[in-house]
Amino acid sequence: MQGYKDLVIQAKNDSKYMQSLLCIMEPLVKSYAKKKIFFLDWDDATQELNLAIIEAVKTIATCEDDYQCLKFITNSVKYKFAHLCKRNLKKEKYECAYMDNEGDLQESYRADYSSVELAFDLKNITLKMTSNQRDILKYLILGWSDSEIASFLHFSRQYVNREKKKIYQFLK
Repeated sequence: MQGYKDLVIQAKNDSKYMQSLLCIMEPLVKSYAKKKIFFLDWDDATQELNLAIIEAVKTIATCEDDYQCLKFITNSVKYKFAHLCKRNLKKEKYECAYMDNEGDLQESYRADYSSVELAFDLKNITLKMTSNQRDILKYLILGWSDSEIASFLHFSRQYVNREKKKIYQFLK
């Protein structure tokens, strides 16, 4: 059986091998497309994630072993998913209905279902986190780097990175 390393190297220049690699990575793509990218339809989500795999294969500089190749591709899919979520959050308006002083419901704010679902899921997840993890998550969502968060919150960059890994475990 051909190793992933060899397949990735061959997929850089041959579409037949690229198709084979995409078939192998299909369970990963399906897991993100099906459960997690609720704001895209199935075809768009799988297409975006497959493009992430193709881009990863084209940009990987060296491939020392199978594990390194798979880790690089898996991380590329994970980061593409995060980028898609971040882009969607910027586009969406989080609006909700509220009452004025007289008790009348104001219709100037409306919530769409996906925003409410996301907010509910995040609320449940963050209840399980420590205060520091919630602070770090807040700044990660805003697009801050580990170094920026560490500097602002007076933590070490390594601490932020460790806590970020724990946060990702909550989000799985």
